[in-house]
Amino acid sequence: MRIVFPVFGLALFLAAANGQPPPRYGVGITILGSNGSCKDAPVFIGGVTEKSPAASAGLEPGDRLIAINGVRVSNFQDAARRTSSPVPGPVTLTVRRGDEAKTVSVPREKLDVIWSRIGLTMLDNGMLVGTGYTDAEIAELRRLPQELDQARKAGDFVNIFPGHYPADKRLYYPGFELFVWDHGQQVRVGGIENGPAKNAGVRWGDRVVSVDGQDPGDKSVSQLESLFSSRNPATMRLVINRAGRKISFTFSLARAADVLKANHWKIANGQMVPDWLPADLISCFD
Repeated sequence: MRIVFPVFGLALFLAAANGQPPPRYGVGITILGSNGSCKDAPVFIGGVTEKSPAASAGLEPGDRLIAINGVRVSNFQDAARRTSSPVPGPVTLTVRRGDEAKTVSVPREKLDVIWSRIGLTMLDNGMLVGTGYTDAEIAELRRLPQELDQARKAGDFVNIFPGHYPADKRLYYPGFELFVWDHGQQVRVGGIENGPAKNAGVRWGDRVVSVDGQDPGDKSVSQLESLFSSRNPATMRLVINRAGRKISFTFSLARAADVLKANHWKIANGQMVPDWLPADLISCFD
C-alpha cells in the first residue's frame, strides 16, 4: 500500500485539526511513513518536487529524515508539521543517505510559488491543477471528488487497474487506472502515472468517450481490462470529454513493468513500494 503523504495536504489537515493557521510555506517534499507494524521505523523523504527549495538543497527521495531544527523526528505527522509553516523562514533538516548523514538549511517558500514553477496551481480544496486549466475544467474537477464519494457510498463504483497498474505487469496499457460509476456509464481516468497517456496530454478526471472506436460504457470489469490493455505492443486512440469539450489522443501503449520502473516503484511481497526502499524495511511500509 502506498503511503506517500504530500506535506502540504497533510499539514493543512493537521493545522485545521489543531485550530492553527494553515501552512502557506514549505520546502517541496513528500513524507513516507510506516504502516505502524514496526517499532521506531524511520521516516523517509518520499519525493522531492522539481525546482523546489528541497531540490536545490540536494535532498533526494529515499533520504532518511533524522531531525528537524536539531530535534529528532518521531513520525511522519511530526515531520509534516515542522517542515511546513504559516510563515516564511528556513528549516534545518538532517538526513541520512546510505552511511552518510548531512544537515542542510532549506528556505521555506510559498507553496503556490513552488507549484507554479512546474506548471501547477493549488485550489483552495488542496487539489493541484495545471496553470492553463479553464474555469470550466476546474469546476468539473471540483465536482468529481464528491461524485466519486457518493458513488462509493452507494456501492456504484468500480476501480479498473487499482493502484494505477494492471495486475499483470507484462501487459501494455496507457498508464492510468479507471473510475467507473453511474451503473457503468461514467468511465473516467483515475490515478495517472508518468507514461504514454499523460505524456500525450490525458488528465485525471477526463471522461472516456471511446477507445479505438468502442464505447466503454456498460462493460464488465474484464471487458474494460481487455479494452484498455494489450498483450502485445499497440497504439490506442482515446477520445475523452473534458468539461464539455471532446479531445482525441493517439499514443503507443507501454508495458506496465516499464511504467512502474520509470515511476520508481517496485513489487515486493505482492505490494508496490518505492524502488529505493531497503529490503529489510519493506514489511514496515507495505
